[in-house]
Amino acid sequence: MKRYLKVLGVGTMLFMAACGDGEKKEVAKAEDKKVELTFVTYSGTGEEYMMDTNSLAEAYQKVAPNVTIKMEKIPATEYDNTMKIRNSAQKLPDIFPVRVVTMESFKSVLLPLNETEAAKVNKYAKDFEIDGNIYGLPMYGFNEFVYYRKSVFNELGLEIPTTWGEFVALSTKIKDNGTYVPMALGAKDSWTTYPFNEFMPFLVPGGNDILSKMAVEKDPFSPGKPFYTAYDMLDKYYNTKPFGEDPLGYGWDQEKSMFASKKAAMLASGQWFYMDLEKEMPKETLEDVGVFVLPVRETKEDPFRYLVSAEVFLSIPKYSKNA
Repeated sequence: MKRYLKVLGVGTMLFMAACGDGEKKEVAKAEDKKVELTFVTYSGTGEEYMMDTNSLAEAYQKVAPNVTIKMEKIPATEYDNTMKIRNSAQKLPDIFPVRVVTMESFKSVLLPLNETEAAKVNKYAKDFEIDGNIYGLPMYGFNEFVYYRKSVFNELGLEIPTTWGEFVALSTKIKDNGTYVPMALGAKDSWTTYPFNEFMPFLVPGGNDILSKMAVEKDPFSPGKPFYTAYDMLDKYYNTKPFGEDPLGYGWDQEKSMFASKKAAMLASGQWFYMDLEKEMPKETLEDVGVFVLPVRETKEDPFRYLVSAEVFLSIPKYSKNA
């Protein structure tokens, strides 16, 4: 919540400390002026928390009683187009989230946030600079997990894997038991493969800045390079058939159902999936679900690498009257 407040905050105390007596009176008058900030977000960005559970508008009024924050939620499917239309009329809200895939198209109308205290304390802001400028503050880090059924692990005497070899061996042991599919994967919807196919090259040694390196490397897919290493590991894992006989024959909905009904012991997805499980499972069954991070390393002595992605960035348009 402190990050949200800093993003929105008016630096009144700092400004007053640097002013003379006459200027302090002007600031006081400005503080008395009623201000309405517009904050538009879209479904799936934690809007229930910001609007209801821990109201951002109420929290900010404790800091600045003269400021009212008007919150608005737009369906995720309509959000990008709605913001484009509003921007064409220069009517973007004072604060709004920009998705990472649309940041480049919005950057020309966004206020650089480099010198704000919020940007300085935000853990990931600098990693997403464009041309040396921070145009949006990441709202949250997005973690990836392997979800597993505790009762299946207990039944088969399995422990949380800490290396890639242990993970492959664990999946093989579940498969050999014959009762459960080791890992649900509805690859008929191709995006479900991203925890493996998309993220693995980043998780092997040397994968940190793999996309930047590819632009200057002659053979980025050659042996010894992150992509080759990752896909060699995946090829060997896939050949053990951990996803059942026909993972291309079913999609995401069936993948979820397999895990929720305990036909599958594991499922790889982002932290957002837990909210889906809350809707699919009764509370007592939900307690049977645990998580661990995919262990993409050869030995326990190797660094444990994991991926955190940022998707939603809070931004301010240059033409906001309340920047």
